[in-house]
Amino acid sequence: MVSETTERSIVVRESRASVNFLWGFLVVVAALVLWRGEFGDRTVSTRIAAGVIFVLLGVGGAAAWIWWQRHPGRLEVTPSTITLRHRGKPSPGTVFRKTGDLYLESHLVGSVRAPSRIWLLRVVGSEGSISLQFFKHREVEEASTAMGWTFAERTG
Repeated sequence: MVSETTERSIVVRESRASVNFLWGFLVVVAALVLWRGEFGDRTVSTRIAAGVIFVLLGVGGAAAWIWWQRHPGRLEVTPSTITLRHRGKPSPGTVFRKTGDLYLESHLVGSVRAPSRIWLLRVVGSEGSISLQFFKHREVEEASTAMGWTFAERTG
């Protein structure tokens, strides 16, 4: 969601639906595996191991979900920089205009049977990048174009 337009910057907020889907899915999967481990196996040692491992995964996923709700990400687009920020945390990434046009780069990660695509925002001729996992690409492109940035051909 694009918001908070000032004369010097545009703020693009991350998609809450994407964040909620990811962390909610991981918590539900951990709960289902825990349930299957508890009621599907007869040995005590495997039930205990499954219980410990998936309770920790479920609690970790729930904690990450809560952290993401309390520290939502946003992109601050100015005529010279694009910065990823999380409320109350140091800036994890900035790209600078001085070297060239923007482009979106994608990488396949994961297994061959279940690949996942990671999107990065990069500037031609620069090493830096910003992960766009929870952002709508169209909103990022619109905000960047409104601030005078131009996009090169898409890759990946």
